[in-house]
Amino acid sequence: DTYSMLPGRLQVDDILRRRSPVSSRTGENLFWLGRYTERTEQQVRLARATLQLIGADSEADAPLLQALSTLAVRSGLAPGGVPTLRQSPALFERALLAGLRDVRGAHSVAFDLQALEQAAQVLRERLTTEQWGLIRAMRESFAAALAVPGDGLPSAAQALPALDRLALQLAAATGGQTDRMTRDDGWRLLAVGRLLERLIGLTARLEVFLDSGALAGAAGVDLLLELFDSAITFRARYQR
Repeated sequence: DTYSMLPGRLQVDDILRRRSPVSSRTGENLFWLGRYTERTEQQVRLARATLQLIGADSEADAPLLQALSTLAVRSGLAPGGVPTLRQSPALFERALLAGLRDVRGAHSVAFDLQALEQAAQVLRERLTTEQWGLIRAMRESFAAALAVPGDGLPSAAQALPALDRLALQLAAATGGQTDRMTRDDGWRLLAVGRLLERLIGLTARLEVFLDSGALAGAAGVDLLLELFDSAITFRARYQR
């Protein structure tokens, strides 16, 4: 009889079996942390591209203006019923600028940043100090950059630098999620949430651009690549 109550030599299989479980609450918040991070990135790219197109000297094609108007309304950046970019660029720009900092409007940039911070607050033990500080700083700096005395509307010249800064911060947040978190089942839920949100956004943008005919011109293709964050890959593959 070789049975013994003494602990045996630690094996690799023993370490693999000691994987700590992930609670349902933690898994849910990790899933939404990934979704809100990706959703905010897509909103920032869409808002920045729209404001840059409005302020451009050259006049854009009608299908491209229609595509951006439809996307902004569908994604929650602009309210339904607002005149499109083809009808009144000035009114559409005012509606877009007003919606950027509206924390009560679902899917606005400010709302997504607030939801992102709420999900991260529950996950403090899974985030580094720098990650948590970055998420808080994103919401606070974006709100401060768009603040106007007397509750007035921010200008496009005020909003574009704020969106550029937020894009850099979101890139750092995504890098932290990829490189500075424990790769367990909870992290896989975070990755699933981020990729699921990316697929939803890409298919919605492609659908609108195809339906509106915006891909008939080179400007529409360039803008769609920018919204997809795929311009570098496209240029490397199709250099001419």
